[in-house]
Amino acid sequence: MRRWLPPLFLLIVVAAAGFVAVTSSALPERVASHFARGGQANGWMPRDAYTAFVLAPAVVVPLLLVALLAWLARMFPGAINLPNRAYWFEPERHAATLASLAAFAWAFGSVLALLIAGLHWAVVNANARTPPILAEAAVDALLSGFAVAIAVWILAWYVRFRRPR
Repeated sequence: MRRWLPPLFLLIVVAAAGFVAVTSSALPERVASHFARGGQANGWMPRDAYTAFVLAPAVVVPLLLVALLAWLARMFPGAINLPNRAYWFEPERHAATLASLAAFAWAFGSVLALLIAGLHWAVVNANARTPPILAEAAVDALLSGFAVAIAVWILAWYVRFRRPR
């Protein structure tokens, strides 16, 4: 059941990390890393610091999220905010519930890694211009897509864990 999610997650995280590492070489030594309204750069970082700053969340945060959700659900089921928690953690449903929680974690971690890689790409494109200007429409589209993905994720969570009649 959902055996393809862990390998897909790992592929996405490795691809996001590789993408950040490879495309960071196209950045100038002093990277415009923060942007004000209108896309104007107003914060700068050395390229190596920026690369580390982006790689850490692209890799560590999704891995931590998956590990925490899986660990918390197994060690402290009461810590998981789940509709109808008592029903879903009854012995006959416990294993399936843990598998579903893990699948939700793999999916959320994948979407998060993709978001971070997309934001990095926007920064790379901004730094290709003189002066650096962030394409706000692209970032807005990326963030809107992330919001939709999270809304679908939340809806799927509630549909999966609604109590059958």
